[in-house]
Amino acid sequence: DLSAYTADSAKAVNDAVAAVVYGKLKTEQEAVNAMAKAIVDAVEALERLADYTAVEDAIDAIPADLSIYTDETVKAVNDAVAAVVYGLGATQQDVVNGYAADINTAVGKLAEKDADYSAVTEALGKVEALNRALYTEASLADVDYAVSQVVEGKKISEQEAVNAMAAAINEALGNLKLKPTEGYVQETTSTDTPYSTNTFTIKVNGRPNKIRFVDVNNTDLTVTFSRPRSVITVVESV
Repeated sequence: DLSAYTADSAKAVNDAVAAVVYGKLKTEQEAVNAMAKAIVDAVEALERLADYTAVEDAIDAIPADLSIYTDETVKAVNDAVAAVVYGLGATQQDVVNGYAADINTAVGKLAEKDADYSAVTEALGKVEALNRALYTEASLADVDYAVSQVVEGKKISEQEAVNAMAAAINEALGNLKLKPTEGYVQETTSTDTPYSTNTFTIKVNGRPNKIRFVDVNNTDLTVTFSRPRSVITVVESV
């Protein structure tokens, strides 16, 4: 079995064997002896293959999913693997060991991509746009706490944690409560019926104010009063 030897040295043996010419005469004994010597010399020159176990182990240690790492560091790993030359002899074991070392070094330098903070940025933009004067201190405190829990610089393997930061801010925004405002409907926007929705002239502290009912996302809320002078208390956007 010549599979444990380098391709070149195994070929030399096979070539020497293939060169044997049978049926020579006794007068050609020297030629026969030369054939035998060529085979013996080729066998003695057989070179065992280098041990590639360390290379195989290094390749097995490469993460199965390289998509979470930066393109540059992934390329370094792939280049190190591609540089491996198989079939070297035992005399070049140091070279083979170097392949394994290069792969391990590249794997050790794999750098994760940054997490996607776009949802957090969007949520923070909503916070910045808030008219804080409209909401209770307690509900604003929940928003501020959610904002304070944002941690920058996380990697893509922690994307769920980043998504949770955005979700916490949005939840707090959704739970904002308007400060209580008392008054009564002085007149509706409809002239032919005492029923109306969304926009009213309301007297607050003795002064008329035009009120449009919206939620925290500035979406119109449907609010209906059964009488033009219904007494109301606005306590939250529901």
